[in-house]
Amino acid sequence: MMDANWALVVLTFVLILVTGYYAWQNRRLVDEMRQQNAVARDALRVQLYDRRAAILGAVRKLVATAFATNDLPFEVVDQFARDVGAAPYLLEEADATLVDEVIKRSSVVSMRAATLRQTPEDDEMRDRQMKDFLWLESQQKELTGRFDRYLKLAAVDAPRRS
Repeated sequence: MMDANWALVVLTFVLILVTGYYAWQNRRLVDEMRQQNAVARDALRVQLYDRRAAILGAVRKLVATAFATNDLPFEVVDQFARDVGAAPYLLEEADATLVDEVIKRSSVVSMRAATLRQTPEDDEMRDRQMKDFLWLESQQKELTGRFDRYLKLAAVDAPRRS
């Protein structure tokens, strides 16, 4: 009987060691997964930063082109629309709506510029064009202010820890 009890004690001890080994392996695996998640989260932050900065850069480039040339060729507007196409997925709804409005207003400005090249004496149309140019400039300033929260790399979509 004594031998059976010792065998049971040894088997229990071995079972405890095997269970401890599996627990230790699981702990290492969980720690490794947490590190991978942190790396992936940081990579996502950088990607979001880059994409959002590109949207703001496209808005600035559009407005700069409009004021530098006093014109807005359709090709520039088309490229702008492509450059900011991801805005609904990268920005809050209000900001994405504002970018969409800039696309629409830029299209109108582009068409009006083409018309003004053919009929330059239309003062009323010139006034509307100037108001739209000024509107584009004000929206660029508005978006620059709004983009402050998107362009802080450390704070962009930072996870909340309790």
